[in-house]
Amino acid sequence: MFCNIIILKNSKTYLTNLKNKGLNKMPTILEKMLANCKKAGYEPTENIEKIARAKTMMFGDKEWKRCPCDGHNDNRYCISELCKSDIERDGICHCRCYRKTGTENK
Repeated sequence: MFCNIIILKNSKTYLTNLKNKGLNKMPTILEKMLANCKKAGYEPTENIEKIARAKTMMFGDKEWKRCPCDGHNDNRYCISELCKSDIERDGICHCRCYRKTGTENK
């Protein structure tokens, strides 16, 4: 549980610590999601790890951006325009994985 809190509270520290420990392997889906989230200017929710596990099981690394909640919609994927419009309108994305910075998860 402690690791979950660190990841959610400070994704930059988490990613930096992985590199400092010599874990320069290919980034996991969770690491990619955290990096995309930060780049887009959003915050991860407590659901990000669950969604990352679902993406790993359903799509694998090759198609990791696909949305596990709407996997047949090619226009909906992590930080897509649909995802961004959900976040801007509702404060949180369709999968409840990313949210506007500074907002509480509802």
